[in-house]
Amino acid sequence: MVMLKQLDEPGVEYLTKLFNLSLATLVVPDAWNVSRVVPLLKPGKDTSKSDSYRPISLLSPVAKTLEALLLNSIRECFPVADHQHGFRKLHSTTTALHAISTHVSRGPNQNRPCDGLFEDIEH
Repeated sequence: MVMLKQLDEPGVEYLTKLFNLSLATLVVPDAWNVSRVVPLLKPGKDTSKSDSYRPISLLSPVAKTLEALLLNSIRECFPVADHQHGFRKLHSTTTALHAISTHVSRGPNQNRPCDGLFEDIEH
């Protein structure tokens, strides 16, 4: 990623042409889809045990850059609802539970019923 940040103007122009070609043809070069899986030690775990590690995939910096650019464009066109907590920075199950408990606790004071539907979808 550091190398991409240090590209000169011709390098940036070349990469821009590659990105535009990929988007126009809907084709992503195979090399951009290759990842390297490396083990990452879990905090405070024994280095001699295999279950002390979790796999992480190192992805192509070029592919990650294109994905980031696309994600920014998608977010501009399709803003995420305030009540959505999944797949958002600074949001988690904790922030979702806080929002729900705040909403539920206000219900009786406003003399309004409060219904909830919770779903856990697994693949």
